[in-house]
Amino acid sequence: MYKMKSDINFSLTHEMLENAENERIHTSYAQEKAKAKNLLEHSDYSLGEISTYLNFSSQSYFISIFKKYTGITPGQYRKMYRQISW
Repeated sequence: MYKMKSDINFSLTHEMLENAENERIHTSYAQEKAKAKNLLEHSDYSLGEISTYLNFSSQSYFISIFKKYTGITPGQYRKMYRQISW
């Protein structure tokens, strides 16, 4: 079966939009991760306060996303940083 030129153009446009959206999401998570790390390192805000500040729907979602992208929980990250800084 042959694809029509319009089908190919649609497929390419759709793929380009998906790639742009994935890049935007990745950049957003990277920025939020940097903000979260900064707050964990340099503030006494609770995890609940940090998750609210970063507009996460819940503290548990913040913890799961942080762990997904860093490999450790926010509490572990804060504890590790403070052990080094003291």
